[in-house]
Amino acid sequence: MRDGANVMESDLRPKSSNNILFKYADDTTLLVLECMDVENVVEYQNVKDWARRTGMVINELKTKELVFHRPCPRRCHMGSPIDGIERVTHCKLLGVIVQDTFTADMHVNYILSICSQRIFLLKRLRDQGLPVKHLITVFQALIVSRLLYALPSCRGLLFDS
Repeated sequence: MRDGANVMESDLRPKSSNNILFKYADDTTLLVLECMDVENVVEYQNVKDWARRTGMVINELKTKELVFHRPCPRRCHMGSPIDGIERVTHCKLLGVIVQDTFTADMHVNYILSICSQRIFLLKRLRDQGLPVKHLITVFQALIVSRLLYALPSCRGLLFDS
């Protein structure tokens, strides 16, 4: 197996120059475009072959296939499913819930739920006498940071008509 520095600067590349690999720490996301010259099954096999050659392990239980499509499913080209990989309608990617319909409602509801729980915590801290100055610091750390995380990636979804 290669050392960490060599794996981070890996030779893992998509088979098609039209497809995109996003690598972050120990996560890899493969984006296969609808008008593909190399099918998703072939691209996934390429990743599996690379993992085998480098001594890496792909956790197929955590591997998901998400097919993005417009709201009108008649015009959607789904492509061939990948054997042994669950096809899902949404998944969490780096803490953001991504949906197959390019909507953000599940992620927004998730964030609002977390913030609601944290506001309850703030009320408890206030009731136990934590000074306002410290409450503001906790509010910034626990709530504002959560609201702002990945917000730029949702811009088109939130403000699109």
